[in-house]
Amino acid sequence: MRLSDNECLCNAVAENDIVVPFYCLDDHLFQITAFKFKKAGDFRLKFLKESLQQLEQDLRKVGSGLVLLKGTPEKEIFKLVKEYGAQRIYAEKEVAPEELATQKKVTDKLLGFNCSFSTFDCRNLFHAEDLPFSFELLPDVFTAFRKSTENTVSIRPVLPKPLAIRSPPIAALNLAVLNELNSTDIIADPRAAIQFKGGTEQAQQRLHYYLYETMALSTYKQTRNGMVGERYSSKFSAWLALGCISARELYEAIKKYEVAYRANESTYWLVFELLWRDYFGFCMQKNAKRYFQRSANLQSMSANIDQFNRKLNH
Repeated sequence: MRLSDNECLCNAVAENDIVVPFYCLDDHLFQITAFKFKKAGDFRLKFLKESLQQLEQDLRKVGSGLVLLKGTPEKEIFKLVKEYGAQRIYAEKEVAPEELATQKKVTDKLLGFNCSFSTFDCRNLFHAEDLPFSFELLPDVFTAFRKSTENTVSIRPVLPKPLAIRSPPIAALNLAVLNELNSTDIIADPRAAIQFKGGTEQAQQRLHYYLYETMALSTYKQTRNGMVGERYSSKFSAWLALGCISARELYEAIKKYEVAYRANESTYWLVFELLWRDYFGFCMQKNAKRYFQRSANLQSMSANIDQFNRKLNH
């Protein structure tokens, strides 16, 4: 959901004459699960809608646009490939079973159509290729992971956003499809600590507010577990999860803040939390099915999972 620090987009622009940015709204997102609740709730869909609108605006500024698909990904993407005669699909690397199953359906559908499917690491602070061990040797506890990486693995620099994207004419965003995300206004509870709005612009505004308007980063370690008020925890999670801002962009901003206002335990602690985020993504990549089964393995993971759950809101 961003143009900056997007390895996927940078490679697509560098390697091809024509690029067609697209996003597919999977029909499964709108279903009721076996547990009788919505796959995606109203607030999540609202956030996604706002992020897509922002992405469309940002793409228009560099001469492109966003093709919005809705349906079964393997069918919709295949139709798009046929329409444009696409030779390559560029996508963010996924690690969880459901996303990987969807990806396999897409790649299977493209077999024999002379269209490759490449994935790129756009989510983490550390690039997977830079880790000092293979995934088979990923430590079973976070502390061991942190000690073996935080002072030895270099954080890659933030990739600049493309100055121009060469695309064929792309129609304006399909509002009918977009409005299916939220057909009615969603009103947040007035007691909420923060009113979340999707998109890169809102992510950057939150970053500026937290670091420079309030300097809340300097007291993050002491306040991060507070539940009331917008200055307690960083509240970056929603924008990170949808890719409106990258972990490396946050890291770069923290380092600039430390130069301007002095590093302390709190500024380090937000980087520490980004390491936690990386670690659990890598755990998922190592053995994803382990996290979705009832088994004795869950007992050995309970300590890490408890710590992870405490950090979800930070």
